[in-house]
Amino acid sequence: MRIQRLSPQQIKTSSPLYRVFIEDFWIQNVNQKSKLAILPEVIVHQQAQGYRLLFGFGLFEKVGTDKIPALIFPQQTAPLNWLTELARFVRQHRELYPIEVARLSRLMNHLKIPQADADNLIHAMTGIKSLSGLVPQLRKLINVVPSIQAFLIAKKAPFALWNQVSELTPGQQETFINFVGALRPSLSVFSELLVNITEAGLREGLDFATILRRIEKEFRRTCPGPFEVHALTHLRQMVFRRRFPHLSRRIARMEKRLAQIDLPATTRIDWDPTFERGTLHLSVEIGTVEDLVSLRNFLSSTGLQKLSPLLDELKSESPG
Repeated sequence: MRIQRLSPQQIKTSSPLYRVFIEDFWIQNVNQKSKLAILPEVIVHQQAQGYRLLFGFGLFEKVGTDKIPALIFPQQTAPLNWLTELARFVRQHRELYPIEVARLSRLMNHLKIPQADADNLIHAMTGIKSLSGLVPQLRKLINVVPSIQAFLIAKKAPFALWNQVSELTPGQQETFINFVGALRPSLSVFSELLVNITEAGLREGLDFATILRRIEKEFRRTCPGPFEVHALTHLRQMVFRRRFPHLSRRIARMEKRLAQIDLPATTRIDWDPTFERGTLHLSVEIGTVEDLVSLRNFLSSTGLQKLSPLLDELKSESPG
């Protein structure tokens, strides 16, 4: 390989298939280079005529008419070899993102690289042993829209979540991220909302676009403001109720009954909102004799009578 200054007209960028890697570390490295050093700003593969751009797309798009320093793979370099070198180069800085694995798989298929060689490269770079069973999923990952790509990459999302998102159409993805992303969810909350909205739609016989549109409409109507501090909590509760209406009604009954109980100031009642344990947990902080007296009075026959309906609700098998 050699470094040589090339004019932009010599470099081919016609096929998007070759734009495999996210160049999040590349521009920063180039911008920080020494003024005395000639470092490549793009990586290319020499062709019979001109050069094919392999890396540095972001920088190349900003190039004017001046020549640009390029690291050149000779024409005789086999595709598997330059792909391996590029993947290793990226791995020196970070792990490969799922979208990059998907693009890498697509390009190797396009270049007709033998499956065994493709598997070996992916395994060396990611630990994935075989691509054969993942090809359908990887093909879907290609359609994850840039806005969600950026979110998943920033949050270091696992492959499973990328796969869940890829089940949506690009339009559905855009609507989802524009709505939910504005509330700045954590990765776990993002995943929770995606799953619950999907399941709520299945339960109600609605496609994802329709259930999402109805949920967003209800959210705008009932939430004090989309950027209010409790807006995300409001949305999670609203979606949960859509997915689990019977469970939500039971929870509401429990909360109503708890609100009617006049607990001592130093006492708290905790319970399992999944209703799996069927028990109440009484937490008491004793600091004075008066605290003991308050607890004794609460646990009188009247207090026990108030707790009894709570236990009945927790142990009830009724769907609500």
